[in-house]
Amino acid sequence: REKLKKIHSYKNKYLNQSCFIIGNGPSLNKNDLELIRNYKTFASNSIFKIFTKTEWRPSFYGVCDKKYYEENKNSIIENIHSPSFYPLDMNIPERKIDNFYLRQQKFFIEKKPPFSSNADLLLFDGSTVTYMLIQLAVYMGFKKIYLLGVDFSYSKVINTKGEIKTNNTVKDYFNEDRSENNSVTPNLEQSYLSYKSALNHAKRKGIKIINLSRKTGLNLFDRQNLDEMLISNK
Repeated sequence: REKLKKIHSYKNKYLNQSCFIIGNGPSLNKNDLELIRNYKTFASNSIFKIFTKTEWRPSFYGVCDKKYYEENKNSIIENIHSPSFYPLDMNIPERKIDNFYLRQQKFFIEKKPPFSSNADLLLFDGSTVTYMLIQLAVYMGFKKIYLLGVDFSYSKVINTKGEIKTNNTVKDYFNEDRSENNSVTPNLEQSYLSYKSALNHAKRKGIKIINLSRKTGLNLFDRQNLDEMLISNK
């Protein structure tokens, strides 16, 4: 409980503001990141691999897969200097930046997970770190959530029956490194159900989730062009 209480300082801190949740898909590029430097941004996993190409840095960082963290913790510690969010079962070393712990509830596959707007109590695993970040953004009070680099396609995926399918013509990430997909095999069927939960909650609460990704297989959310969005918000 003491670990979970720390995050309470962020509850509704950015009420009615807009934010970006950054995916690591191949459509993500350094130029787009520079364009959104004035927005609050959430990023995850191997986003640090683009840091050599851009001055942009995320406002918040998160990891939800323990195996991924253990395999990449040295790179994370070296490169990430933003407030960071991790499930309670991870052993994160103390650092000068703020580390926040989340109680993340697992659920049975083939079901739409619940959505939590109370990150200081409980979040739900959505088979994608993006679902965790959406729940965090809602907890912080953001009313407009833009997705960028959420391509929703991978060269290797697993379905809810445990069957693995590969397509080597598909690029996984914004760089050429395929190692991350060796750590975690995405389940897009389950992730889609999670995104549906996020969309349903957003509609009930008057929150907009808009997919600005340059290229995406996720057509569940409203689509918009990043350049047009930035012009309209000037």
